[in-house]
Amino acid sequence: IGMVDMMTSRGSYLFFLPWEGYTLVGTTDVKTTPLLHHEVPEDEIQYLINECEKYLSPDLHVRRRDVMSAWYGIRPLAFDPNAKDQSSASRDHIVSHNPTNGITFVSGGKWTTWREMAQDTVDTLLRKDKELRRKAGPSISFDTPLVGCGKTKFFPAGYHENMAVRLSQEFDLAYDVAQHLVRNYGTRAAEVLSYVEPESIKGSRSGLYKHYPRLY
Repeated sequence: IGMVDMMTSRGSYLFFLPWEGYTLVGTTDVKTTPLLHHEVPEDEIQYLINECEKYLSPDLHVRRRDVMSAWYGIRPLAFDPNAKDQSSASRDHIVSHNPTNGITFVSGGKWTTWREMAQDTVDTLLRKDKELRRKAGPSISFDTPLVGCGKTKFFPAGYHENMAVRLSQEFDLAYDVAQHLVRNYGTRAAEVLSYVEPESIKGSRSGLYKHYPRLY
């Protein structure tokens, strides 16, 4: 289970997400010049460290050396070259249709809005093409579960909190390995195990393969 701070000292969001025994913390959002190689600014790392300490015991301090890794991405501010108003760029995505060549494209956006970006793009295409709209019908992506979240033969109820327990019991698998598989493959974890020799995992307390306790 993760946590989000809806109002940091900068007035922005801050996410705390558990991942493989560590915690992912972020993000920051500052203006920069796009370069081929760029290091994460130290003042941005220190800002995240300072924000983290608000949620820890006063006896605990996050040190710079506690940061195992830091990375960044550059998000472009998009504008519509086919719009009448060219005065402002958008932090959101833009779907534009070129009336000259008939090309529709999507620009900008971010990872967390990928589904909405795709739907808006397809909806724009359908509005421009009556024949395609008749064949395609309305978008179903909003109700379509992500891979690893939907119902499967082994997990007919879909994703739930006791999946690792059932996987461990059904395959007589070490619980920590079952947890790892569920975290990475969700409801398709049982399908991953179908590629493993049954006798190599039955009763195993050390993982799927000798010397290799994880299946990545």
